[in-house]
Parts: sequence; C-alpha cells; structure tokens
Amino acid sequence: MKEKIQKLFVCLLGTGILFSLAFLVFAVVAQLGGRLMGIFGFHYESMGQLLIYFLSAALFSLPLELFSTALPRALSLCILGLSMALVTLPIKKKSEQ
Repeated sequence: MKEKIQKLFVCLLGTGILFSLAFLVFAVVAQLGGRLMGIFGFHYESMGQLLIYFLSAALFSLPLELFSTALPRALSLCILGLSMALVTLPIKKKSEQ
C-alpha cells in the first residue's frame, strides 16, 4: 500500500514539474511576443491577459492548422482517385446480335 502511494506521489510530482516547465516556457514566449508586438502598437493591461491571448491563439490555431494541411491532401487524393477510376474503366464491347 505504501509503495502505491509513493508511486502515485512521484507520478503527480513529475506531472506537476512537467506542467510547470511547460507553463514557464509558454510564459517566456508570451512575454517576448508581447514585447515584440508592443513595438507595433499592441498593448495589454496585465500579464494574465497576455498569457490568455497567446493561449487562446495557440488553442484555436492547432485544429485550424491540422484541418488546413489535411484538406488539400484529401482533395487531391479524391480528385486523383476519381480520375484514375475514370481512366481504368473497362471499355464495353458491343455484343453481336
């Protein structure tokens, strides 16, 4: 029982450290991006707003990016498949009557 609790504690501690490091990297990138965008007139009232802005942009851009990269491939395969199907249709012979 004690070993299970210890394994759970180590797992939770490792997950917490991982999330903390990921948040730290994200915060640094947001801070640098906010400073760079400040040159172009972007203003924010708090660091929290800046983090929420970059987090929401990242969350919205990921599905859109996946969709926009997959759509041309799917369409080209569909068009290629249709053209190949038309090319390989067997020619029907006229039956003798």
